[in-house]
Amino acid sequence: MRSRLAVLRERNFRQLYIGQSVSVLGDGLTPIALTFAVLGLTGSATDLGRALARPPASALHSASPRLRRRVPMTPNEVPASLSPLDDAGMAEAGSLSPEQAQLAIRHLPLNVSLADEHGTLVFWHGQIFADCAAAFIGRHVDDCHAPQSRAAIDRMTVAFRAGAKDEELFWYVEDGRQLLARYTAVRDRDGTYRGLLETVQDITDLRGLEGKGNTLDMAK
Repeated sequence: MRSRLAVLRERNFRQLYIGQSVSVLGDGLTPIALTFAVLGLTGSATDLGRALARPPASALHSASPRLRRRVPMTPNEVPASLSPLDDAGMAEAGSLSPEQAQLAIRHLPLNVSLADEHGTLVFWHGQIFADCAAAFIGRHVDDCHAPQSRAAIDRMTVAFRAGAKDEELFWYVEDGRQLLARYTAVRDRDGTYRGLLETVQDITDLRGLEGKGNTLDMAK
């Protein structure tokens, strides 16, 4: 026995042996951990079968959309068959902290408001909403819109909820400025309606753009 263990006195071999042992132990525990993870997240035997049938690097993400959106992957773990596109077909990577999200919204050249799936106003930002009191947050969007606008918003909401439409555009002139209002249905990865996003952009200075403008002008 001592002669067999003598090889462990060699530092390099000892490190290799310990590393391999930990790796083998981890490989053995992976199916057990995966089983509890899948059943805990989805409770689906079908998802469990799909996960166990795939290599560990992509097993969780082959199970179902519900499971994929809960378990993040590192860039090196993304299978070639998965496209890094979000639900709108746009490229997407990384994530934002709440502070970073707020900073990004504040620096967009847009006025933004969001109502949840119940029609409750949860957020607004922008000069165009300056005459809206903060007290409107937590109230129905009808309370912060003119009566003549409520019918149009109701029709849009019904169409968005039903999946008949995803977007509506309106444009108008106010104080000599051309404004573009865009209403977008907010949906989660399952396609469930989660709210109404309103963005208003001043496009006055954009209407006359032609050709290309890809040269940096530091004098501006």
